[in-house]
Amino acid sequence: MPPSRDPRGDRYLAVDSAAGASVLLLDDTWTTGAHAQSAAAALRAAGAVAVGVWVVGRHFNREQTGDHGEAAQAYYRRAREIGWDWDRCCLCDDRSG
Repeated sequence: MPPSRDPRGDRYLAVDSAAGASVLLLDDTWTTGAHAQSAAAALRAAGAVAVGVWVVGRHFNREQTGDHGEAAQAYYRRAREIGWDWDRCCLCDDRSG
């Protein structure tokens, strides 16, 4: 199957029943969410009643063209402007604490 950034119901297949289960799906990267959405769809098809997604990390490809590349460039530019602070979001500059 060719790589795709679109969610696909046939991308993953649950190998066991998830009937009645609530499942926490861990994703190690998030760009479009297509893989997490596809995995969640497979879990729902296997009977899961609820699927939550927790993204552990995020990678920006500054070399990418188009909207994703522009978003990555803007993120890094803003992060460099304000510096690092645990209590501040580099995207919105709001203090969380």
